[in-house]
Amino acid sequence: MKQRKDKAYDQKLKEDELMDLVSLSNDSTGLGDIVIWVGPNSLTGELRIKVSNLPFKKHYLDCFTITLPDFKVIGRVNPAMVASSDLDKIKEWCILNLQTIEEYANNETSTNALIDKLKPLPEKRGS
Repeated sequence: MKQRKDKAYDQKLKEDELMDLVSLSNDSTGLGDIVIWVGPNSLTGELRIKVSNLPFKKHYLDCFTITLPDFKVIGRVNPAMVASSDLDKIKEWCILNLQTIEEYANNETSTNALIDKLKPLPEKRGS
């Protein structure tokens, strides 16, 4: 039997998924106006983050996924917002915080503890 793809259902799932994620801004990441979301592991069990394609915005159509620890990008990256140098910084931030992100994704720590443990990227001087 052929399964029917229900776009409205898929859209609702994507919207609900973002609601379960914690949005992190520059204070927690050091990534300027790029918003990162972390949260429970997906149904597939993959560790991943979501990254906004728009400054300070949160919408399921305007973000892409990065799987961890392999850093595979899933979805469309808006190069006007997230340049390849920004992707490098996001990767650097993820490596710095991988254990904390993983603990939170596995429900081993609270949201408050997540925010307290996260380390923002240091500011680059002289650039």
